[in-house]
Amino acid sequence: MGDVLTIDSVIIAFREKKVLSNIFMRFETGSITGIFGRNGTGKSTLMKIIFGTLELEEKSIRINEKRIQTPYKEEGIMGYLPQDDFVPGHIKLKTALNIYEIDPEELISDFPVFNGLMNEKMKNLSGGEHRLAECYMILKKKAKFVLLDEPFSYLAPLQVQKLKEIMKLEKSNKGIIITDHMYKDVQEVSDTMYLLHQGKSHSITNENQLIEFGYINRK
Repeated sequence: MGDVLTIDSVIIAFREKKVLSNIFMRFETGSITGIFGRNGTGKSTLMKIIFGTLELEEKSIRINEKRIQTPYKEEGIMGYLPQDDFVPGHIKLKTALNIYEIDPEELISDFPVFNGLMNEKMKNLSGGEHRLAECYMILKKKAKFVLLDEPFSYLAPLQVQKLKEIMKLEKSNKGIIITDHMYKDVQEVSDTMYLLHQGKSHSITNENQLIEFGYINRK
């Protein structure tokens, strides 16, 4: 039996406009969950709430029915890839990998573009290299759940494909939660899906529902 993460009772408003008001989502280890939603529907906000860095009075986060107020403070519970860079620019790539207990040769084997870059400072990597390295660190992190916010940004198509293969392997020992504007890639890799629409979460089982809610256009 794997671990189960649930979130509900979320209420958050900005300037008196409710962004999220009726949320229920369930995530499991051994599974990849995709979260869809147009810009401004609260996807990144929800990620921060789940991780615990955006604290609310109105929310309920539980792992195996045990309430956890700030998951990021609990050892081995959660990893989070935000939209912005999180590894300081002055740190060398090999040092960052060491912090996350990743063998540099493993990264190079999966993504040869990093061959010869181990002594480079993070700030000297290209935008795509920086994003890919950070995503790899979080994806390989020893945690029950990992949150990936726009992991495919700045990546080449072949890198996206390889990253999806790694996600499918990594889900065997963790739960992966992903949101990205490249919805086809999210849809392809996800076992379960949710859509944020007008402050509410909707369970999605097929692409037609994404069309019905106006998330994507009918072909």
